[in-house]
Amino acid sequence: MQPAQVKNRAPAAIQITAEQLLREARERQIEEEVSTAQRSALLKQQQINDPEELAMFQATKRKQFEEKLRHTLHNVSNYLNYAAWEASQLEFRRARSIYERAIDVDYRDYQIWLKYAEFEMKHKFVNHARNVWNRAVTLLPRVSQLWYKYVHMEEMLGQIDNARIIFERWMKWEPEEQAWYSYINFEERVGEIGRARDIYERYCATYPVSSSYVKYAKWEERHSQLALARQIYERALTELPEHNREESIFIAFAKFEEKCHEFERARMIYKQSIDLLPKHETRNLYREFVSFEKKHGSKGGIDAVVLSKRRLEYEKRLEDDPRDYDTWFEYVRLEESEAIAEAQALVRQMQEENTMDSDRKLLMETINKGREQVRDVYERAVAQLPLVEQKKYWKRYIYLWVYYALFEELVVEDVQRSRDVYKTALKVVPHKKFTFSKLWSMAAELEIRNNELVAARKIYGNAIGLCPKPKLFENYIRMEKLLGNTDRCRMLYQKYLEYNPQDCDTWIKFANMEKQVREYERVRALYELGVSQQELSMPEVIWKKYIDFEIFIGKKNKGDFAKAENLYERLLDITKHVKVWISFGKFLCLTVGGEKISEGRKLFKRAYDYFKSQPNAGKEERVVLLDAWEEIENEMIRKGVAKADNKELQSVVNMKPKKLKKRRELPDGGGWEEYFDYVFPDEAKATKGLKLLEMAQKWKRSGGIMNALKAAKKAKENDQVEEKAKVETDSNELDIDDL
Repeated sequence: MQPAQVKNRAPAAIQITAEQLLREARERQIEEEVSTAQRSALLKQQQINDPEELAMFQATKRKQFEEKLRHTLHNVSNYLNYAAWEASQLEFRRARSIYERAIDVDYRDYQIWLKYAEFEMKHKFVNHARNVWNRAVTLLPRVSQLWYKYVHMEEMLGQIDNARIIFERWMKWEPEEQAWYSYINFEERVGEIGRARDIYERYCATYPVSSSYVKYAKWEERHSQLALARQIYERALTELPEHNREESIFIAFAKFEEKCHEFERARMIYKQSIDLLPKHETRNLYREFVSFEKKHGSKGGIDAVVLSKRRLEYEKRLEDDPRDYDTWFEYVRLEESEAIAEAQALVRQMQEENTMDSDRKLLMETINKGREQVRDVYERAVAQLPLVEQKKYWKRYIYLWVYYALFEELVVEDVQRSRDVYKTALKVVPHKKFTFSKLWSMAAELEIRNNELVAARKIYGNAIGLCPKPKLFENYIRMEKLLGNTDRCRMLYQKYLEYNPQDCDTWIKFANMEKQVREYERVRALYELGVSQQELSMPEVIWKKYIDFEIFIGKKNKGDFAKAENLYERLLDITKHVKVWISFGKFLCLTVGGEKISEGRKLFKRAYDYFKSQPNAGKEERVVLLDAWEEIENEMIRKGVAKADNKELQSVVNMKPKKLKKRRELPDGGGWEEYFDYVFPDEAKATKGLKLLEMAQKWKRSGGIMNALKAAKKAKENDQVEEKAKVETDSNELDIDDL
């Protein structure tokens, strides 16, 4: 067959676009919808006068429903609406048929079963309704609403046995807890308390948790069966597995005993539960225990509960962060204070009852128990070593060992155990990376307090050999110095200087020790060795101490200060600092005095000339030097020194500079800054700018611009007065032409 051929390929006279086609289709669709809505409104409003019209109306309506079902086969709401309409037309068989069709579509939709059964119950088809409910709960046994509705229908019909049978069928599926409560409430409503109790037993066997037993016991309590309620609580504590025991069962049991005025039983329940349950699960239990003790307990009982609560808080914090050393410190202090307080309270009680001799064994057991609790906390704390081997992370941790050792020594008075604690602590610290001088020193001091000097020296020796530190040397030397062992101190100082020869304090302390034993030649030799070191931490300090020592010797030798003067000269060869010049001059003028005063003045002039020759003319140093020189001259005059002279003082004052404020541009060109400059009298003539500045200052002192303005204003006023007078004179004269 040949395909059709287009004979006329010319475009049509009237073109139709795609947009026009869509617009026309939409308009026709709207017209059809409007006509359908109008027909529906007419059908609703129309009056039916005979069976033929009714049959026609029903046929039309059924056709519409069937059309909807054909288009949306799985839309359950269409089936339900269809069935409801048939029921309104009293066509029950048709309605059942539609419900069955809906069930065939989706029997898992429980709403269909609910509507189906409600339809049967509404029209009093009880057996049909039973049949529907029976099929529903058979197919959907986990939908609780179907069971509730089924039971409710039988109970409303007064069929108690049927309702019980339905409940029993339901319970075989082990539904949720609310289903069991509904069964129990049903038996209560019909007065079968024994059956309700049996259901509770089955419920607790099905759900072996704390809440089940608590509700069972409260139910018995509500029915005034206190003995049975207590038995249920006791059974719960024995029958429940450990992982299902919650604090709620203990709290409920204790409150039950409290209601029965069995306060001792309630207290024991609280205490036993605190011991049985993990610490992190007893927060509410502690709160209830504290409340109970406040109402029915003594002060001791309240303190015990508060103590237990604080322990729980510390345990919770340590569980979150086991290396929280601050919490460990607080925990240890709590246990120490509690152990001491408990022992003291027992001693007071025994003294009041006069049973010290008979109950001494009980006292020792209490004391030992408290000590073991404290030791247990200490052992747990020191077991938490820092993760990083850096000293800053170990500082707080090492104090746990220190406090542990002090507790054993001072509280328990067990010196050997304290010694063992120190030894263990010293083994834990990584001494090759860092060490703690305090730990070594405290271990040695423990031996000293127990007259074990050999052991103390051994500890210090091990410390210095393993990880030498200045603090260890100082503590060891201090110990030997207190014992009066000067030779040992000398040996230790020698080791110390070999370890750190740059430390000036060590040289000075060594020299001071020799000075105390009056070994002056040793002192001088030590200072000479010290100042001869190439590198020193603070060389000016050791030079000062050396000079002070020679001054001390000079005073002792009736004014022989030659060695001190020689030291000053040596120091000036090393440094020309202004303070050295001032100290040397003060030494010559005030300490030595006499003929050396003139040498001191020459020294000041020499220093002045030296700083003047330095870059920037040493202005700051010269100002400091002249101020010190002036102060020394004043002091010599006050003391009445023979060589003191006001002329010398005036000459020093005349050498002092003038202080001027100047401006200069910043190096980065970001503006100007003010600074102070000094102009000395012996310097060259002032520049032109300086003269101009001096004239400006004089002009400012004489009144400045304000006086100039006043003078100008006054001159202007005088000119105006003279001009006015001249005009008046001219107006009074007569011209010759006027005559």
